[in-house]
Parts: sequence; C-alpha cells; structure tokens
Amino acid sequence: IHKYPLRCALRHGEGDGYAAYSPRMLQIQAGDIAMSLGLFSFVIGLHSFSRQQYRQMLWAIIATLFGILGSVLSTARGGWIGLPLLLCFALFAYRQYLSKKILFFVSLFFVFLLAAVAFAPKTKLISRVTEAYTETQQYFDAQVEQSTSIGARFALWKSALLMAKEKPLLGWGNAGAMEKRQVQQQEGVISEYAANFTHAHNQYLDNLSKYGLVGLVALLAIFSVPFCYFYRKRHAIKGEEKLLATLGMLHIISVMCYSLTQAFLNHNSGNIFYFLSVFIFYGCLKHSEKE
Repeated sequence: IHKYPLRCALRHGEGDGYAAYSPRMLQIQAGDIAMSLGLFSFVIGLHSFSRQQYRQMLWAIIATLFGILGSVLSTARGGWIGLPLLLCFALFAYRQYLSKKILFFVSLFFVFLLAAVAFAPKTKLISRVTEAYTETQQYFDAQVEQSTSIGARFALWKSALLMAKEKPLLGWGNAGAMEKRQVQQQEGVISEYAANFTHAHNQYLDNLSKYGLVGLVALLAIFSVPFCYFYRKRHAIKGEEKLLATLGMLHIISVMCYSLTQAFLNHNSGNIFYFLSVFIFYGCLKHSEKE
C-alpha cells in the first residue's frame, strides 16, 4: 500500500471527496454495513405492512432508501452484487401478505429508484459498473492488468488457490501467506501491486489459503450454525419472532455475499457488525419466546 500512495488516496477518497465514509473508515466495509441497515429497514417495513402499521412502514421505507443510498455513495461495488437476491429473499419471506399487484409496484419502485440513483452524477454508479466491466475485460484479454481493483482481485484469488493447493489442510498462516505472496510476485505469478495486499479480497479463499480446509470449515460454521437456528424459527406464530428470524437470515446471507469480494471479517468493523447483530437478533428472539 505504501508503494502506491496516489492510487490509494484516490481509492479511499482522500482530498477530493471521492467516496463516502473515507478516509475515516474503509468505504468497502462502511458501504456494505449501510446496505445491510437499509435491508433491515426494508424487512421491518414489510413486517409493518403485514401488521397494517402504515406510518411505521413509511419510516422504514425512508430508512431503506437512505441505507441503499449510503452504500451507493461509498462507491463500493461488493454490496451491490447481492442486492437483487436479498430483496427477493425479503419479499419471499413475506409473500403471504403481498398480492401480485403490490409485488409489481414494489419492483417498479426499485427499478425507478435504481435508475434515478444510477444517472445522478454524484453517485458514480454507472461509471463504477462500467469500470468493473472494463477492468475485467482487460484482465482476461491481456492477463497482465493486475494494478486495477478488479484485476488485483483476480490475481489474489489465483494466488490464494495456488497456496491452498500446496498446503490444503492447515494453510500458510497470516504471516506465511504474506511471505508466499511476495515469492509469487518474484516468480511472476502476480503483480507487485497485488502482492502488497494483506488478504485475498475473498473471505472464503483468504481463510482457505491462511488456515486451510480447517479454517474454511470454521468460517462456514460461523455462517451456517446461526442461520439454521433462524431458519427453524421462520414460521413462528408471533409476528415479532418471524421478523427477528427473517432479519437474522438476511443478515447472514448479506455478509456471505459481501465476503465474495472482500475479506469482511478480517476487519474489526466487519467482526463487530456481524457477531453483534447475530447476538442481538438471537437474544431478542429468545426473549420473545420466553414471553
């Protein structure tokens, strides 16, 4: 990172207001968290609609818009990938309360919202998507463009898979993975730019390369164990329990999506947000069951 001060300054928004939240907080993490908060509000809005609490539903919709806008202004594309899936999941969870007409208007609303956000110049959504396509094309056409955001990710994923191939069970460890990445750079496997990253920009591959299959299984357990608990409670009779179970499942799926392009749990913000939210939903659900 220290070898590329100008590039890092541009990516993290120093000086020109390039991205929201930076440089005080990594905008990838902040954008993903903002997206989750917006989706939580969307589920609360659906719950309020099912209980005919329309005033609360209106506030939840407004909060949803601000959460999604916060993610868009961060210019972090990782949170945008899973948005259609997560919206469909929320709608499916409350499908019995939604007629075909309502589903149509909700879908139309989000299409218009996306169009409005996309063509607003300050959001840079179109340029970021176009940039991602161009960088992907450059990488696969030339196999040498690894100094871009997308190109570096492909190089890091390749690096992590090669590490896992050599030490599949226990991995290289954190320091060992960094050293191995430098060796790969000297051998011409990855670029100098990619070799200076501290993680693989993919939580699954990062765990696999550093901690082997043991680490990957542990990561999957962190996601699957609480998800199974919330899944069993999804058809609870009390509306509050259904809401909490849906929020818990949505939260876990969203973090799993973020982890495809970012080592979300390698950062303190990701660890605190993921585990604290799981504990809150679990604790509220257990309290509701006792009542």
